[in-house]
Amino acid sequence: AGESGGHGIVVKKGISELKDFVLRKRRDRFVVQPFMHNPLLINGRKFDLRVHVLVTSVSPMRVYVHSMGIVRQAYSTYDQNATRGGKRSQFLTNLSVNKKLAETDDLTWTFQEFGDFLNANLSTHFQATDTSEIFFARVDDAIAKVLVASEAKFEKLYAEKNGANFSCSKCFQPLGVDILVDDDMNPHVMEINTNPTMNFKAEKIDISCSRFQNDIGELLFSIGPQMESLRQKLTVIEERRSSAGDKLATPGFDWLSEKELHYLLSLEAEQKQMGGFRLAYPPTSAAVAPQKQREWSNYFKHIQSHSGRLRFHSLLVELQALRVENCKQKGLECSQGISTIRKT
Repeated sequence: AGESGGHGIVVKKGISELKDFVLRKRRDRFVVQPFMHNPLLINGRKFDLRVHVLVTSVSPMRVYVHSMGIVRQAYSTYDQNATRGGKRSQFLTNLSVNKKLAETDDLTWTFQEFGDFLNANLSTHFQATDTSEIFFARVDDAIAKVLVASEAKFEKLYAEKNGANFSCSKCFQPLGVDILVDDDMNPHVMEINTNPTMNFKAEKIDISCSRFQNDIGELLFSIGPQMESLRQKLTVIEERRSSAGDKLATPGFDWLSEKELHYLLSLEAEQKQMGGFRLAYPPTSAAVAPQKQREWSNYFKHIQSHSGRLRFHSLLVELQALRVENCKQKGLECSQGISTIRKT
């Protein structure tokens, strides 16, 4: 759907109407999504979020979300009772559709502006003053789970094309993830763009995209020895497991494969210079909130991940928890939402 500009998007009323449409078009493939009837609105208008995401590993997944993104608003007031969504400028948030009716900068907000809107108007929803941080923690979680669910398919694809032992230490993929939000503040991943447009010739978008691109370079090319730092953290985790009487845990970390060890070393390096990024997977939420840890463990079982993957996930969560502890002791803000994420 890259650069489709909203072309080909239609709203159909019921399965029967959808089937008739498919038969008339005589195409092999369609993307069908349920229509959200209860979107959260900004001043009566529908909107979506373009979230800038960086993936630096797919097997296992390693996902960073950038703090600067764009809120894209429809031009016309949304009508929940309109037939088939109403006018395109009511239910579509694509800038290519709505910029014909208004200036792009008038149709967009920065994430900072959106956060201020949430804190001012929806703080009672979470009964907290940091509504925006809690909401964006949900966004991180939604994006991470969609991408983690794709790990097995990526592994199969790479094995077929490059061999089972394929690896690429400096490969990365920027993504543009589009999010819809319902009126209960739940984010829904609508679309993932593998070639997101970075030039809209609009000030807010250009600033956001430029910062995203600059921070990619900072994060990817952090240098310095990481082995000793990682060894120290693994030692702390092993000591904690032992003192807690965790008899089920495998003694030591000899079970780590070469690929898993390389993953951990890359993670250590990348977190030295994160800039505007925050880590979405491995999840900080699971590291600081027991209910999120259980939720993630159940999620891996739901997507039928093998036991070795779940064991590695548990180690990643422990390492992230240790990082959060170290950050708090040093008074550093290592990951957005550490103090409030437990409320999600």
